[in-house]
Amino acid sequence: MFVKNMLSNHEVRQYLAAWSWNFGGFNLGLFLGWSAVTTPVLQSKTDPVYETALTDEEVSYSTSFPFVAALSSAMVWGYIANSLGRKITGYLTALCFTACYAIVLTTDSFSVFVIGRMIGGLAYCAVLFNGPMYIAETAETQRLGRISATYLISENFGILTIYIIGSYVSYDVLNVFCLVFSALFLVLIMCFPESPVYYLKTDRPTEARVALQWFRPKNEEYLESELKRLNDTFILSKKFKFEYLFTKHTLMALFIALNLQIGIQLTGIHYVTCYTVDIFQRTASVIDPYTSTIITGVFQIIAPCCYFVITNHFGRKTITIVSFFLQSLTCAILGGYYFYIEQTTIEDSSPLNYFPVVCLSLYFLFYGGGGGCIPFTIYGEIFSAEVRNTVMPFIYIWNALNSFAVLKMVPTIMLQTIHMSGVFWFFSISCFYVVVFAVLFIPETKGKPFLTVIDDLTKKACW
Repeated sequence: MFVKNMLSNHEVRQYLAAWSWNFGGFNLGLFLGWSAVTTPVLQSKTDPVYETALTDEEVSYSTSFPFVAALSSAMVWGYIANSLGRKITGYLTALCFTACYAIVLTTDSFSVFVIGRMIGGLAYCAVLFNGPMYIAETAETQRLGRISATYLISENFGILTIYIIGSYVSYDVLNVFCLVFSALFLVLIMCFPESPVYYLKTDRPTEARVALQWFRPKNEEYLESELKRLNDTFILSKKFKFEYLFTKHTLMALFIALNLQIGIQLTGIHYVTCYTVDIFQRTASVIDPYTSTIITGVFQIIAPCCYFVITNHFGRKTITIVSFFLQSLTCAILGGYYFYIEQTTIEDSSPLNYFPVVCLSLYFLFYGGGGGCIPFTIYGEIFSAEVRNTVMPFIYIWNALNSFAVLKMVPTIMLQTIHMSGVFWFFSISCFYVVVFAVLFIPETKGKPFLTVIDDLTKKACW
């Protein structure tokens, strides 16, 4: 009886739907963190998964090529979501992850293994926009902020989970674990109705009403007002026109977004996430690499919680500058540590043995507590509603392209030429670039009317 009464509560239903759809983010976290715990196994010379141990070049294919698939499919997912619905898009996303692990688990061919990883990569952009879009279209306005905040926690919890499970189970068991959770995501989203906005877009008002009624209290007057709000916000809002892209403030906003995204990827977040165990194996630390990896995963969970607190007290520009400066400092120190151990042997009792896990934990804390979250908050405040849905796929494509470049170049060419010390110094310089860029070009948007933000962007435009 208690469970039945709880499930009849419309607020509980909204949160359950959000957590279920954000299970896609959890699966994306599993997918991103998978490489971190499997790379040592794939490169093992004593018990290789394939005929021979994979080289650094071959491992880089499995980590970087999924982002080639991601950038090639970004525009397609938007079309599928609008023409077939949010639920069909969710099903296909779950099937991409499921097929990925099924192929990886059963194949003996390295080429097929890479193809399997690329199929998983197809889901990357779909996860980033489809779940949050469904939540935005079903949650009440007063709860949207809190409910939307669950996405990043879900993704980081997925990373922590794969770090923990991958430290203790075999390669095959790990893939079965991921396969089960991919299928569970498919089952979970079957339990919820289609987005009412999708029904409104496809001119099915009766079905839209039934879908929305599942998420709202039994109040006919309130239900009608909510249907009108959704219709006004998502259907009757000002239509996109191509010329909107070429206004001064939109071009400036796009300039800011593209620079922020390249800055984020050049800070090495995906490399550090996908190669965490390998990074610790290259240190002189006495702490087990897998244990160190789990510790950093815990900080990835803590970081978004910190962000939700500080974003209420500090401006977007301030958070960006401080976050990336602290990341720059952390990477510089870690680069200095690697340079030192390349020249000198460290005693087991030396405090320097704890430097890598402390620095990487702080790196994840500073990234998730500001630098990784704040750009998408800024994008929601510098792009007008008419152009936001048009430019965001291009930003996702740009993000995936830079992720591919980093994951392909760093573990091969850069690591071989400038070593791990140079890699982290490069990340440090990239972080500092974002600091300088933020000081010069990013306007403060917190608490400002959109017309004021437009005026600030126009003044900063250098064309």
